[in-house]
Amino acid sequence: MQFVAPELLSFPTSISSSSLENRFGSSRFVCAEKAILSTRNNFGVIRASCTSSEGRTVPPPASVKADPGFSIETRPGMSPSFESVSTEPRTLPQVLLVPDSGTAAAAAPQTSGLSDDSVAGRGGYEYHLKGLRAGVHNPKLVVVGHRGCGKNKSLSQGEAIDSWPSIRENTIASFNQAARNGADYVEFDVQVTKDRHAIIFHDDYIIVEDKVPRKIGDLTLEEFVGIGPQKNFAKEGRSLYRKARDGTLNPWTATMEDPLCTLEEAFKHVDPSVGFNIEVKFDDIDETSDVELQRVIYPIVESVRQHSNGRRIYFSSFHPDAVHLLRSLQSTYPVFFLTNGGSCIYNDQRRNSIQAAIAVCQQGQLQGIVTEVQAVLHEPSLISLIKAANLWVFTYGEFNNVEEAVRKQKDAGVDGVIVDHVLEIVKLEHQLEDQHPPISSSYSTTSSRTAILPVF
Repeated sequence: MQFVAPELLSFPTSISSSSLENRFGSSRFVCAEKAILSTRNNFGVIRASCTSSEGRTVPPPASVKADPGFSIETRPGMSPSFESVSTEPRTLPQVLLVPDSGTAAAAAPQTSGLSDDSVAGRGGYEYHLKGLRAGVHNPKLVVVGHRGCGKNKSLSQGEAIDSWPSIRENTIASFNQAARNGADYVEFDVQVTKDRHAIIFHDDYIIVEDKVPRKIGDLTLEEFVGIGPQKNFAKEGRSLYRKARDGTLNPWTATMEDPLCTLEEAFKHVDPSVGFNIEVKFDDIDETSDVELQRVIYPIVESVRQHSNGRRIYFSSFHPDAVHLLRSLQSTYPVFFLTNGGSCIYNDQRRNSIQAAIAVCQQGQLQGIVTEVQAVLHEPSLISLIKAANLWVFTYGEFNNVEEAVRKQKDAGVDGVIVDHVLEIVKLEHQLEDQHPPISSSYSTTSSRTAILPVF
């Protein structure tokens, strides 16, 4: 590891690659004949372009390490040129931890395949959001399967068993069942192991038979996949436990079992017709350092770059700095800020209201908000507030399994709902689309204020 001392940096209007290399050290850009590069580093935004032997300007994607230095490597027939897009000085963190060059998984992701195809307009984002237009009342309500085909419940002492059959959440089987049930997307939670592999798991801590909670970041990939149901039926994994609302630890079982999985496996084995809502997970209680944000987000973005293969994707996170970093590393996929709409209060004021969430989105040039549903059921004018900011709005929460609540949201202009009861809500959405085709594509703030009554 090496440490980069803090320094106030500002760039002139035009810079040559040699002056950049001399001043800031070495990282690497690799040119490709597609995409516009817009790489935000700690010191600002730099746009790079390459000119081919025929004189065409080819804006390349690039790979930028966590340190502020970089050089450029071109393909035959191309010469590099740089243009400073932002000359606003930025202050580096007091101590920025930079991975050794030999630690490939710790380096910032290459952006080849994560192109800036939506800078001039929202066409690319609309592709990834099933054709939804921002800021209007869309005819379709997108249905997103929560952790696949619904979350698993952990019962407190004396609590009645839910008769609803369950598939182990956040698994290939659950994702594919949601696809068969008609979900437009599956939502799942991505964390990163100690050896920097992106895996899919919801809880902040994973608990096995010794009842000792461990963070995913403290486990290797081998340790993680050795927990729970195994691909090899002859092999027995460590038993999973989960904490219930009353604090008791109970065995974590489901009606249909399936092994825990990685993000790469989800890309390879989940029906390509279903999109991915990749929620990037961080601990809700402990403060997350910049180094930890990078440690988690870089491998996730790199896995998407390598394995996405044209799948519809949008990112989301409850962490304001995480969504800003996700947006700064790529411009292909929409980034949504998750909020509970004020039902819980955090030290970070950016998390405590929808109004604050809108500000987070505007500051980071994000594309949408995912809010806990009760916030908009009780105060429907918030929907028009989000729409007026030209953002998409999705919701999550228990009431999204209640048909009347979903019906009211669609009438009010909500763009998508994250649900556990996928098949039932998909059927409802089809009925609503047939019965109530939209009169106009323009969004009506008047109807939004009266469509949802605070009945819950």
